Formats: sequence, C-alpha cells, structure tokens
Amino acid sequence: MPAGAPAVRSGERYGAAREDISRSLFGLAEPVNYDDTGRIVLDPDLKQAVGINGLAFLIGIEDYFEIWNPYSFLREKGAGDHRLARKIRQKLAQKGEPMPEDLPA
Repeated sequence: MPAGAPAVRSGERYGAAREDISRSLFGLAEPVNYDDTGRIVLDPDLKQAVGINGLAFLIGIEDYFEIWNPYSFLREKGAGDHRLARKIRQKLAQKGEPMPEDLPA
C-alpha cells in the first residue's frame, strides 16, 4: 500500500479509501508495448520512476506479473521471501552482476 494511503478493510469493494488506493496504484498504468522480437518495451519515464536501469526481474503472481529492479526487490521484499530472494541472487551471480553490501542477507 502506498505510504500515507488510507487502510481498506479486507473484502471492501467500494468506497473512497478503495478508490484512492486503486487510483494511486493503477492511475498511471499504460498498455505494454513490444519490439519486433516480442520483448516488452517499458516507457522510459516508467523505468526511471521505478528504478529500472538495465536489469529487470519479472515475477509472476497468479493472473498478473510484476517487473522489478532486482536490487530493489531484494531491499524491499527479500527478507520476507527467502526462496525468491535466493533465486534473484543466483540470477544476478550468473550474469556476473555485483552484490551490494547493503542488501539484507
């Protein structure tokens, strides 16, 4: 939930708080573009806003997926999902990418 967003009760489908959160999360959503080889092309402004500057990690979640800067994922979510964090670390190591000291173990 975005910082400062009002709490929404589980299962609440309507109401001002729900609308505020939905607007905040999905208001800037845009259709995905593809290049000639079928790769996803992210809008440069979106990449800058979420800190994707070369590396991206796609994480499937039921009926959608998230695109993360792998280092951001490790900092923000890695401690709560050790299996996925380990997989991301393995992929970074395979690519010869550095592992910053400030990442949680």
